Amino acid sequence: MTLKNRVVMMPMGSDFAGHDGELSEEHIKYYELRARGGTGLIMVENVCVKYPEGSNGTTRLRLDKDCYIPRLFTLTEACHRQGALVGIQINHTGASAMSSRIGMQSVSASRFPSKAGGEIPRGLSKEEIASIAKDYGTAAKRAVNAGFDVVEIHAGHSYLISQFLSPTTNDRTDEFGGSAENRARFCRMVIDEVRKAVGPRVPISLRLSVDELPNLTIKTGVDATVAEIKKYTPDLVVNATGSVPLLPPIEGLHDNLGKKDASVYSIKDIIADVKNYPKDMTGKKVVVVGGGAVGLDVVEFFAQRGAETTIIEMMPVIGNGLDASSTSSMKECMEKHHVRQMTNTALQKVNAHSFLVKYDGKEEELPFDYGFVCLGMRANAPIWNDIQEAFYENNYLRFYFYDMI
Repeated sequence: MTLKNRVVMMPMGSDFAGHDGELSEEHIKYYELRARGGTGLIMVENVCVKYPEGSNGTTRLRLDKDCYIPRLFTLTEACHRQGALVGIQINHTGASAMSSRIGMQSVSASRFPSKAGGEIPRGLSKEEIASIAKDYGTAAKRAVNAGFDVVEIHAGHSYLISQFLSPTTNDRTDEFGGSAENRARFCRMVIDEVRKAVGPRVPISLRLSVDELPNLTIKTGVDATVAEIKKYTPDLVVNATGSVPLLPPIEGLHDNLGKKDASVYSIKDIIADVKNYPKDMTGKKVVVVGGGAVGLDVVEFFAQRGAETTIIEMMPVIGNGLDASSTSSMKECMEKHHVRQMTNTALQKVNAHSFLVKYDGKEEELPFDYGFVCLGMRANAPIWNDIQEAFYENNYLRFYFYDMI
């Protein structure tokens, strides 16, 4: 498989899928535009290999039946026409599924939730394990028939394969538990089934949570400098240094953000101090700038605590681009808690305890006890240029750039 460049779009949920697991026109257009923008390889978000037990969420793609192949073929052809190669990530959610969404108890290696506070799954029988491994294989075959160039097996992030690999969620006493080799047996079975299904020429990738790997070395308290990276003579560098709040040059914003004598904060401030906000905030005024996913999460947090909450959005619609389920639940929340919604409203100036906004040609000052600026996130890659400069001349090192929080 030869890519036209080194730009790879990694698999990220979009919430564009239909409730039946089908690709929508909007979904196809979403990926086609990324291909048109020059991306060399697009990895489509994870798809369900077994429904409903292997699914989660209300807008999850499916590949458990042949009927999903035609629309996926339309997607791959659209991206191929733009010069991009296309891969797809196949997955079984396991214990991360919610019974309220799948209509049954979730399954896993053992009776341990995938996350703290999660639902208790049931352990799979050996026959079920073998059957699910074959489900991965048949899903991979469908992916190849749909025109995908590479298949990625999702074995990380607390999903089913990861639940077998991890000793914290796998206490089985048969050949699928105990030693590292036994815990990896299900993963090996999946890989074998996928390879058998797609043949010898289709690339297969495996996504792992590397903290489960026995040969992983973790360095803490060490700065990731070019010199430090070169010590390991890497074949692959993944830059995953996260994101930071997008803070445009609005008058007063940088002067007041996070200052002791002001009440202006970003999403990182609320995350750092989330345990210290009182449960009852009746009488407190909260103003949130930004009507995207982050701003809506902040609104929900404070509105449910009784705060007098206002949300400001420059676009005509709050929650633009979010899936229907999320926007519906947020609309219900804002109506229930009488959140003031100001659309077509632009932030003009940030004061220590108020925002100056403009809408319909008029200016209004909005005083607050807590003011949050939630205008999105931007990549935080302080040494990315140094890495490129240091390794580019060798022309052997591949770079993956993750924009993660």
